[in-house]
Amino acid sequence: MASVRRTSVAGTWYPDKPARLIAHLDGYLERARVDDPAGRLRAIVAPHAGLMYSGPVAAFAYNVARRHQHSAIVLVGPSHFISFQGVSIWPDGEWETPLGPVQVNRELAKAVADAGAFAVVLEAMAEPLAARITSQIAIPTIGIGASPACDGQVLVMEDMLGLNPNPPKFVREYAQLGPAIEAAVEAYARDVRERRFPGVENVYPMKKAQ
Repeated sequence: MASVRRTSVAGTWYPDKPARLIAHLDGYLERARVDDPAGRLRAIVAPHAGLMYSGPVAAFAYNVARRHQHSAIVLVGPSHFISFQGVSIWPDGEWETPLGPVQVNRELAKAVADAGAFAVVLEAMAEPLAARITSQIAIPTIGIGASPACDGQVLVMEDMLGLNPNPPKFVREYAQLGPAIEAAVEAYARDVRERRFPGVENVYPMKKAQ
């Protein structure tokens, strides 16, 4: 059973249609003219944001990278929602993309874990597979839509507080704060329009001369 890291922002941060995505990428790469740096390429640093914002700049880095041969590529990025010390890795299987799956180098991932990875985040995968991975590796697993057998669990706060109108299947909502927040904002806007805010109790009077 293959472990698949599902796309989470395809169709929002970048196009989810292959032809449209390819057109965007080809356009950015064509316009990003750059000379090869001297020496062997070992790493690149590229911006990470929505494609329309980061793509034109990131294309310069990837234009250099694609001219070189690589036996493996290691992607290093920030954790958007989970705060932890150390490194988390995807240990096996593949990453889903609009252009097709990308296979994970299992041996390299294991070597990174053996070298001292702090934890593995298992996200949106079949429960038996997440349980099996947890039982077979020495470092902790953190589940998000994975298995109760994981060593720890995490949810995005906006999801668990009921602020996401379309939460993923693995989310359990522990509150419904959306209506309360919406009502508070509407009340604030109404008070401002009707000049009931700020009130006397919210403003500062002039100080009397000494």
